[in-house]
Amino acid sequence: MFKISPHTPAHLLIDDTPYFITAATYRKQYLLSSKVIKESLLELMEGYFQKYKWKLHHWVILDNHYHILGKSRKGEDLPSIIKGIHRASAIVIREKTGVDPPIWWNYWDYCPRSHEDYMVRLNYLLNC
Repeated sequence: MFKISPHTPAHLLIDDTPYFITAATYRKQYLLSSKVIKESLLELMEGYFQKYKWKLHHWVILDNHYHILGKSRKGEDLPSIIKGIHRASAIVIREKTGVDPPIWWNYWDYCPRSHEDYMVRLNYLLNC
């Protein structure tokens, strides 16, 4: 587990385990509402998960946050994956919306502890 600063959530870094990840835009601004931005964000998610050999199972991209269900390969790669997605998507979001930084606020991760726990997260994600 690690923390970047006292104001960020602690992150679990566990190998070969399911992850439920949520990230929100700064001040919950509706910066993800355009189809082009959502498609770009999904491509970045797929690309970074593939680069680090994580499995991307399910996702939903809402207008001011997203949820991902996937499986880690190396837990220690989580910060690099999210940083890469957020850095690259911030460029696209700024281009398309003209908003000033920051774009992303934070991300939170949770590792489901059982199949039932995973299904609860999946159900939530699919019904957003």
